[in-house]
Amino acid sequence: MSSYDCDIGIVGVGAAGFAVAAGAAQFDARTVLIEKRHQLGGDCLHFGCVPSTALLRSAAVWAQARRARVSGLPLLMLPLVDLAAVMWIDKGVPERRMAGVRSEWMSFGVAPARGWPSARGSTFL
Repeated sequence: MSSYDCDIGIVGVGAAGFAVAAGAAQFDARTVLIEKRHQLGGDCLHFGCVPSTALLRSAAVWAQARRARVSGLPLLMLPLVDLAAVMWIDKGVPERRMAGVRSEWMSFGVAPARGWPSARGSTFL
């Protein structure tokens, strides 16, 4: 079991955890992010908001192409959507976002940790 000397231990590395880490960095607090999953980023990044928004964007682009004639452009004969290809592209969006977030919290001096936190006394994590 690892031990960390920190001012703040943030359990769960989602949007709220990143926000707390950013705020703690502004006060020079030694911070550790603790996540049980193999991926940092939380549900919003990997399953909810970000992938859904990417999928909606793909659908909007396709729908706009179907309405080309409304803008005076020639009618486009679009093939059926290759949903597997769209999902593969959309899957990369969270990974690219996480790369940016990871470099940001590393610049804060925040330490990542994987696993389940446990308390040792009233002041130790």
